[in-house]
Amino acid sequence: MTRGWLVPATAAVVAVTLCRVALLWLDGADATAAEARAWAGAPWLGQLGAPPLTGWVIWLFAQFGDGPVWLRLPGPLLHAAAALILGGIADRLFGARVAALVAVGWITLPAVAIAALGTGPGTVMAPLLAAALALYMKLLDEYRAWVAAATGLFLGLACLASYWAILFLASAVLAGRVFSEARPSRSQAVLLMAVWGAVMTPHLVVGAVEGGLSWAVSGPWGGWGAFLAVVLGAGPLAVPLVLAAERPGNPVVQFLLIFFGPVAALTALSAPLGIGGGGWAAAWLAGLPVALAWLRGKRRWRRICLAVNALVCLAVPLAPVVAERGLLQTLPWVETRAGRGEMSATVLDIAADLKIRAVVAADPELRADLSYFGRGRGVAVHAPGASGVPEARDVLLILRLGVVPPCPTEVMEVAEIAPDHGAYRRWPQVLHLVPGSCLR
Repeated sequence: MTRGWLVPATAAVVAVTLCRVALLWLDGADATAAEARAWAGAPWLGQLGAPPLTGWVIWLFAQFGDGPVWLRLPGPLLHAAAALILGGIADRLFGARVAALVAVGWITLPAVAIAALGTGPGTVMAPLLAAALALYMKLLDEYRAWVAAATGLFLGLACLASYWAILFLASAVLAGRVFSEARPSRSQAVLLMAVWGAVMTPHLVVGAVEGGLSWAVSGPWGGWGAFLAVVLGAGPLAVPLVLAAERPGNPVVQFLLIFFGPVAALTALSAPLGIGGGGWAAAWLAGLPVALAWLRGKRRWRRICLAVNALVCLAVPLAPVVAERGLLQTLPWVETRAGRGEMSATVLDIAADLKIRAVVAADPELRADLSYFGRGRGVAVHAPGASGVPEARDVLLILRLGVVPPCPTEVMEVAEIAPDHGAYRRWPQVLHLVPGSCLR
């Protein structure tokens, strides 16, 4: 293992990251509903039933500024860290040349280019799970107690970012069944699991008390977005991965494929359930080194693959900057961030004109947006049926177009908001003035 790859790889990763950070300030996009919910759930327990670490990271960065850009800034920084850690893994397994390619390959993956526009579960999980994988490989070579403890720590933190990291344990067990060299000693395995359990237990207990854990994901990584991230998220690099998997003669390649295959398959199959989340990142952390190791002696194909991904890497963050109206506004990673602040401002202005201090929104995404964009405006945001809705006063009830409000004889329709672009383009909202007693 050498370090000759580190300087050029770091230079490339830093250059891409600086460009992404600069574009965050230029595009002026709003925070997504997922980021707003994570912000609202921090700094204590996070969103009940959901992995809390994303909210904690967002809350930490929000201490430096309250604009949407601060909620999104962790994205490019965390993927830069993941790229360099993954390069270290490739250096250990395949040598310095592949290590540099892997670091550059990760930072330019199309899925990473989209994920780096914000702060999602896969983004927060990526460097932590990469560190856990690196430490686990070190543990298999050295059998040291501190390495086992550190592996458990980073794996636990990765699971607090995305539950998909839990599949690391299943892959490790499967790898141990296939290769005797991939089995840690019993004492090291117990120590690893003990530390992992210590990190996860408080969250699991709170989740159980509050009604269970949720794998559901909204935004571009939920549903079929997760399927596309696994299948197309690596661009043309998916082809050499498939070719390498056809004849995985190298035990190292087989080991990594065990960590890639089950996670990729489950992520793709879970798409109809809307629980894809960070599965794409968990899969490609193991799959990317295999793909680029296969391309090691194929210069032309390697250059084509990396060049295509580099072009996509540049185009993705530029789209929100140059988008005005039309086709670019309908791209999922552009549309999901557009119009949220505008919608919230319209609702809150109407509430202020009516001297209403409580808003009840049926749409969870709109509730999250109102909580974030309405901070400091003195308007309480509630879910239907939640405690805290004032019974003795009128409240502003927001329902999607076509939904019948409760107490129809006592309701007055105030406004209909139907944006022609942005996140709410497909979901017009109707504002009703309703007695609070109707909603309890």
